[in-house]
Amino acid sequence: MQGRNLLALVAWVVLAAARPGASQTHQDLFATTVPASACQPASPIMSDRLSLVNGAWVLNDGFIGVAQLWCPLPVNAYTVSDDSFHNQMIGYRIFYRDSDGGLGQSQVTVRLGYRTASGFAWAGPLWISNLPQTGNTTEFHPTSHDLGANLYSFYVTMARTNANVEPVFAGIDFNTLN
Repeated sequence: MQGRNLLALVAWVVLAAARPGASQTHQDLFATTVPASACQPASPIMSDRLSLVNGAWVLNDGFIGVAQLWCPLPVNAYTVSDDSFHNQMIGYRIFYRDSDGGLGQSQVTVRLGYRTASGFAWAGPLWISNLPQTGNTTEFHPTSHDLGANLYSFYVTMARTNANVEPVFAGIDFNTLN
């Protein structure tokens, strides 16, 4: 009899560990998207470097250099689906194109940050697009973070060293599938 109880306890522990919980993105965040059209150039100078085309940000023809965007994340610690006050993420997925792949002549970077009453802080490491993919694609960026009662934004940069390459930023979601 004790063997069966032990087996039942082990099965319960395994099932409890496999259910959605602290190690997965909360459903409020999982249902959130940050389309590129929600983003704004970081300054008036950046506005002259970028254009929103077909729902994605691109560098203007002939521009060589770096441009920055701020993309608001309309979610914080306050949950809508339950009263847990616990929005946790395990990462986010970036929709982008880096036309030269890992060669470094074109790139997109993304980083999550937040504003508190006392200043600004980063919430996880910088993601850089220098991967082998050259077409429209997505990449999941692992970033474990418990959202607080703060104002969250993504800081996005797009850069190129010559006019023959084309970085594109299309948005972010919290789907863990790539």
